[in-house]
Parts: sequence; C-alpha cells; structure tokens
Amino acid sequence: MILPGVYSTGSIIGTSYLTLAGIPSKAETCMSIDDRTIKYHILNDIEVEIDDSALLKRAMVKPGTPIAGMALEFAKKATHAAHPKAMYAPIYIDERNGDEVVIAGIRFNSRVLSVNVRGGERVFPFAATCGNELDNWSRELSDPLEHYWAETFKGVVLETAVDALRADVEERYKTGKISLMNPGSLENWPIEQQKKLFELLGDTGARIGVELTESYVMVPVMSLSGIMFPSEQSFFSCHLCPREDCPGRRAKYDPALYKNKYGA
Repeated sequence: MILPGVYSTGSIIGTSYLTLAGIPSKAETCMSIDDRTIKYHILNDIEVEIDDSALLKRAMVKPGTPIAGMALEFAKKATHAAHPKAMYAPIYIDERNGDEVVIAGIRFNSRVLSVNVRGGERVFPFAATCGNELDNWSRELSDPLEHYWAETFKGVVLETAVDALRADVEERYKTGKISLMNPGSLENWPIEQQKKLFELLGDTGARIGVELTESYVMVPVMSLSGIMFPSEQSFFSCHLCPREDCPGRRAKYDPALYKNKYGA
C-alpha cells in the first residue's frame, strides 16, 4: 500500500535506478530524549548518476525512440537539481511486548513492529528525501509529460538516498542484513504513528529539510521515514498487504504470514 509521503521504493528489494556517484558528505548532531543523548547521523548531498536503461523502464519509455532521448535529456537537467538527503539514529530498545515497542521513552503500537525487532537490541529510526531543491524545481514545470517524468525521477532519487542510508548503517554498525517498516504502510502500524516517529527523529526540517504536516504527510512528498532493524530474513510490508494491483508492490501477499508469525 502506498500513501502520499509514505513512499514505497524499489531499492528496498535491491532494484536501483540511480547509483551513487560519490561518497555523501556526512555530519552528526545530538539531541536529548528521555534523559538520554541520541546521536543522529546525517547524509547530505548524496550524489547520483543516471542508469539510462533502468530509468527508461521505470518511466515506461521504450529505449531508442525519440521520446526516450527527450526523457534522458530531461533526467540530465533534473540531476543538477537533485540533492537527496537522509538521517538516522542508532537507539537501543527500552521495552517490547506483544503489541508495543518503547524506544527512547516513546511508545509505538504495532504488533508487527514488535515481533520484527525482537531479535535485536537496537533499531535505527530514519528519514530520507529526494530533497527540497529537486522538489521545488519540479513545481515550476508546466508540461504534463515533464511533470510525470519529474515525479518518476524524484522517486528514484529518493531510492538512492535510502540506498545510501542503508549502506551507511550496515557499514558503520556491522548490522548484517537490514529491513525496514514505515508508519502507514500497514494497517497494523497506522500513519498517525508518524507523529511519534518524528518526535524521535527531532528537527528533521533543519537537518534534511523534511517536515511532517498535521495530516501526517511528509513534505517533500517524495520522502520516506520509518525504522530500520537487523533481520535474518528480509521483511516487506507487501507480504502482509492484500491490496490488489498496487503499483508499488515489491513482494507477493502471503495470507498465512500474519497468523503464522504475528498472531497472538
């Protein structure tokens, strides 16, 4: 299931449409939550380069056609405006029970999340974005086709930010395989829990330019937030989502999985 501001990305299962063109600049900042100091890692100005064939496939444009040339020329222009960013924090879990997880004193209500993180002691709340620079640039476009290409391009730039974030977590903390969950991606973890997640993340606006609206949608919309966690087996929300014909589906729905793994 895809909601505005809760963007499901191809990179979550290893499908990348852009690649890192350089090592992203990094910064760190700290904030006090529940009488403890939380360290936040910030990845700024993540550079990207275009994978032409993969990008055309994502945009549903046939290679070798005149429109393909137009699309790739447009992507080159968009690349100059692309400044994806990401942030995350390593935080130890305070408490977990059947339907709840407490992280830095903040209580999250989700049985699926509670079960998913029971194998580890530390999680990595995060936010990533295509960047306000690209988002603002795309708002100036008036041609409907260019607007469609821009939305496609923003989505894959976001994927690049998530890829960079995942790689940084795995390298810095030697976590092994990482999975993630996003509020709003499943009924079991409703989008209203975005508010608690952003309390945990702190000033995302100042750090990477992402704001949360009163309706729990992120701005820029092509942003992703959630919790990363080590997992021996990859987890995809799609496994638990019965929605048919979902354009963002990354894995097959498994109707028996909730009862077998997450049932009380």
